[in-house]
Amino acid sequence: REDPRVFEHNLKIVADVYQSARERGLPAVVETTLWGRRIENDLDGEKLLHANRIGFETGADVLKTFYPDDPGVFERIVKHSPVPVYVAGGEAEDDDVETLRMVKSVIDAGAAWIMFGRTIWQHDEPAAMIGAIRKVIQEDESASVAAEQLL
Repeated sequence: REDPRVFEHNLKIVADVYQSARERGLPAVVETTLWGRRIENDLDGEKLLHANRIGFETGADVLKTFYPDDPGVFERIVKHSPVPVYVAGGEAEDDDVETLRMVKSVIDAGAAWIMFGRTIWQHDEPAAMIGAIRKVIQEDESASVAAEQLL
């Protein structure tokens, strides 16, 4: 991760995966994460903007990204992406209302959907959390009202 050739190597692998997926008629999803010793903030909006640009320029059919520390940058990511943008959840948060607020924010900003793993399966009540997220996305419910079903 200190060696830029690792990044170059990863890009080649990702491009090869895209090509293979296309040959098989499968969509390719890339998770545009920031990691490594050179990254101080893995939610840095400007860096995520560039990572997502690289993702679709190398052939992604769908981008899976984290919600950056600057909501305005997320809107730019969505606006400039020619492919759907999904949002990753990361580790399950202790504050359900805050998680649901983030869901509402990303959908309002134009995200195609969310792609949560640990946010759901690490939750004490995974089915209830899925229901609360559904209320926010499909029924346009507020985060605090949707969180009431988690009590």
